[in-house]
Amino acid sequence: MEKITGELVAQRIFGNDFWAIATIRTAKDLSTAVGKFLGAELGDSVELEGEWTKHPKFGKQFKVSACRVSIPKTDNGVIAWLATRLPNVGKGRAKAMLDHFGGAEALWQVVEKTPERLAEVKGITLPRAAEISDVYRRFRGERDRMIRLRRWGLTTNQIARVLAVWGDEAEEKIKANPYELAEHIDGFGFLRADAIAQRMGVARDCVARIECGLHHTMAQASGHGHCFVATGKLVKICAAKVLRLDPDVVARELAKMKARGEFVQHGARTFSRSLDMHERRCADAVRRLLGARRAS
Repeated sequence: MEKITGELVAQRIFGNDFWAIATIRTAKDLSTAVGKFLGAELGDSVELEGEWTKHPKFGKQFKVSACRVSIPKTDNGVIAWLATRLPNVGKGRAKAMLDHFGGAEALWQVVEKTPERLAEVKGITLPRAAEISDVYRRFRGERDRMIRLRRWGLTTNQIARVLAVWGDEAEEKIKANPYELAEHIDGFGFLRADAIAQRMGVARDCVARIECGLHHTMAQASGHGHCFVATGKLVKICAAKVLRLDPDVVARELAKMKARGEFVQHGARTFSRSLDMHERRCADAVRRLLGARRAS
């Protein structure tokens, strides 16, 4: 895995999963990079991980597997950052702010710690200084969110899929119940959701984990062509091979799920709600056909 660091000077985003073609200004030259630049906007400093490839039509490109964003550190980057994010701060005023405070590092210190001092610059009112401070805090919040999501074990591609579905609510939804990932986000199943949950410190015997594990076990059986699973076998497999918990604990949660209608019991057999519904429809259709035949 290689790394390049530079300033994001151009990007064109395709679709809602943040895939883009971007131009990165490095210390040596301009480079083309392709991939997902989550949270990155023009002027940002980015650290990219990936590999160099050669496109048959577009030539040398850096294929991005991970992108980390920080506030710009160069004067040009700061000017682009401020002008892009703030409708009332153009490039001229952004440059005046840089000159007044003596460069990028000093300017960011002012924005973060004493934003009211921005009003020392001609054309920057106190309300506008507060607006600049708010935008900066939102940026820091977005960056910190990305750091937390990666710390939980989500890859760049996984974060993109999560944000495409849940948007700004993504982090809170994962905090509340990481096993929701398996139900609502493409590419996640119990195993991936469970790995994230364990990194977050979720208890192994929590109800959400057991419920997700039971749904996973039933889905695996359905994938092998089974319309039902013997209740005892379902509990045994889920407890021993999926959850690694006491079977009695799993059996108690299964009983609660059946009471809510998430699973259906017929004798010693357990069906998923959807498969039970389809079985009933098939049986009704056969009865109608038999009735029509007798009538004729």
